[in-house]
Amino acid sequence: MSSTLAILTSDSNLLRCQLALLKPRLGLAVVGAREEALGLGYVEADNILLRKRPATSESHEIDALASDVVSEILFFHTGPAGAGGFIDEEAMPLRFRRWLFIHHAALASPLATRAALLKDLPDFLQRQIKSSTASEVLFFSFLKRLRDIGRMDDYEIPASIVSRMLADTVRQADQVERSFGKVGDLGLFLTNGRAMVASRPADSPLRYALLEGIVRCQRCGIDETTSDSNPLLRAHRRVRGVVLATRVADPNGFIEVPEGSIVAVGHGLDVQVTPISQLV
Repeated sequence: MSSTLAILTSDSNLLRCQLALLKPRLGLAVVGAREEALGLGYVEADNILLRKRPATSESHEIDALASDVVSEILFFHTGPAGAGGFIDEEAMPLRFRRWLFIHHAALASPLATRAALLKDLPDFLQRQIKSSTASEVLFFSFLKRLRDIGRMDDYEIPASIVSRMLADTVRQADQVERSFGKVGDLGLFLTNGRAMVASRPADSPLRYALLEGIVRCQRCGIDETTSDSNPLLRAHRRVRGVVLATRVADPNGFIEVPEGSIVAVGHGLDVQVTPISQLV
């Protein structure tokens, strides 16, 4: 079973502190019968970086992958590897220039849908595709829309525009899949390190939570006895963030995103949830 986690934080230095508090509440430690792939994406010095590896144990050690990550954004995904086993180019997340992408699960007709979507891509983008997966073509279908409006390399693109481009991508994929008889998972996650957006299709859960300060941090040795003059304590109290998660063991404090909606998080950590039908 696939699991996706995305965090946008106000303080890159405290990302791992927020992750440590979240981890017990999230469903990240279940491995199926098949070999699985682990993937982590983050931003460092304006560069999108990836860490991927196969996972066959009973624990998904996100801590090991993120042990030294200092970033405002973190994308994490775990899911079944392909029929041929772990392949780096196929494992989520994917990246292109400033963009980081996760397709949460799988389409119903991946081969046919891939072929149909591929036809709409310009030669420039077709040449950039590295795998034979439908997920990568979904990613490039989104990128095509950004390129069409001249915003592919716009670092400050508003989350509202990203949402509209994602909604168009989901609508096209839904129509193509429907023409082949069944619609698969269209849970897509995207970020350029500033904005963060995700789609919630039917039958694929998605929740978000607002992270407001940290009172106790075992990682940094902060508790009720820590002096108010401690600068580290002040930083922990001020830190904010937004987390998106597809699997939540403890839903307390999480808000469910309605089916058929897109959740958008701006760099100021403002959250907007909008039905895909209204994003035109």
